[in-house]
Amino acid sequence: MKIAADVLAQHNIIHQPERLTRYSAIIKNQTEHLQSQVERLLKASAIENRKLPIEKETINAGRLIEQALNKVQPLVEQKNAKVELKSEDQKTQIQADEAHLELALVNLLENALKYSDNPHIVVETGKNETEFFISVKDNGIGIEKKYLKNIFKKYARENV
Repeated sequence: MKIAADVLAQHNIIHQPERLTRYSAIIKNQTEHLQSQVERLLKASAIENRKLPIEKETINAGRLIEQALNKVQPLVEQKNAKVELKSEDQKTQIQADEAHLELALVNLLENALKYSDNPHIVVETGKNETEFFISVKDNGIGIEKKYLKNIFKKYARENV
């Protein structure tokens, strides 16, 4: 949201109505998403085992990826990144919690953009008879081996 707000704060944005509309929509969508996540966290805090509730539904994987890419578009433009989408089937329907999966994709994309001087990201999808996958590959600095054991710990962060 900050990047989109920074774009809107530029003095010449008023002369670019399509960018003004696009970045306003990004801020609106991100605000709604953040509000939804806060509500989920508040609900989860009331649950004794402290697990976020997973609400699986049938979603279009291609649309989900497109939404995630749209949310990081300001950072893509700012970093002059190259993003490739390699998808076998844009209409694949999957069973997943849309909000959680989208958040995971956005986090992967943001990290790929933040931790590379000249980002090149490849988002790939595929499937076989029983499984569907989404892969995000990048040319960033990666995570040092000594920090890999912490990647699934809450709030763990490598000092970069």
